[in-house]
Amino acid sequence: MDQHAGVAAPPAAARPRLVGVDVARGVAVIGMLVAHLGADKTDTTSASARWMWIFDGRSAVLFAVLAGVGLGLLTGNAPDHTRGTLRVQIALRAVLVCALGLVLMTAGSPVAVILPTYGMLFVLALPLLWSRTRTLWVGTAAALLFGTLVVASLRQVLTSQTGPTIDTYLVGELVTGYYPAVAYCGYLLAGLALSRLPLPRRDVQAGLVFAGCGMAALAYGSGAALASSAGADTRLWPGVLLAIRPHATSPFAMGGALGVAVAILGLCLLLARWHWGLITSYPLAAAGTMPLTAYSGQIVVIALLGPDSVQSPTSNWPLAALSTGTIAVSMMWHRRLGRGPLERLVNIRLHHPRSREPL
Repeated sequence: MDQHAGVAAPPAAARPRLVGVDVARGVAVIGMLVAHLGADKTDTTSASARWMWIFDGRSAVLFAVLAGVGLGLLTGNAPDHTRGTLRVQIALRAVLVCALGLVLMTAGSPVAVILPTYGMLFVLALPLLWSRTRTLWVGTAAALLFGTLVVASLRQVLTSQTGPTIDTYLVGELVTGYYPAVAYCGYLLAGLALSRLPLPRRDVQAGLVFAGCGMAALAYGSGAALASSAGADTRLWPGVLLAIRPHATSPFAMGGALGVAVAILGLCLLLARWHWGLITSYPLAAAGTMPLTAYSGQIVVIALLGPDSVQSPTSNWPLAALSTGTIAVSMMWHRRLGRGPLERLVNIRLHHPRSREPL
């Protein structure tokens, strides 16, 4: 089946939808569930949990990369006279996503909510939406190489301040949060750069798989080898510069996580080219058409399950049940109503029909 066949028919003036991107978003949604609820995901001796480690930290990175891809597909080739409107549209979405994240944080969920960072990434991207591809890759490289230095330096300054205020909270999300936007902007810029590629082409999709796998192997392998040879404690400075654990902001951890995200995107795009692949991946694609709704729903459910469901899970049954429920509800909603409810909420259009790629 042709790659341009969409899960949902776009308007005539819109760019055809890439189903593989939806599949990748679905992988990120389920991956976040695995990272949050998977029992013994760090126990590599358990056959049932050995595969789960790949999602810890990397699902959030995949979300950020796909955010960049979505922004690129939304804004790509936009005429000059429409760009101001698009910037305002994206800024308003950023505010709504941040607000939704703050609301979800009040639910008392034991997991870190990525949406405030997600919204801030949209704002950080506004000046670079139509930059040259080379500029985007330079920005990505700078974030990967210097992310740890910037985050560590600014954290020392911020943690010395007292008294919570709105400005310290916003700066905290940029630097001291679980998902520091200063570092994660590198992933979004990489996604923007990737959106400039002719993604429907088979050779490009295969190239993403090989390049992503190579990048992940090189980054993780180099970090592990250097840390081992130096005998460095990667929890302390300067050993953190060699850390490859999930959520680390070292060049090796960020490069490896970016490589995994690129490879997954390429695999999902390739899968969506094949007729049976398109059919079998539809459950993930359905969840991927409403990632904001699916993610928000899982945060609420996890809050209801309580802290033990994340901090000391004893079974993978909650993971299986919530994953199945997420996919089932997404499929039913998508077949009947199309776009998810929260996607409709943040999908502000200022008289400028563009791609229906969700952010």
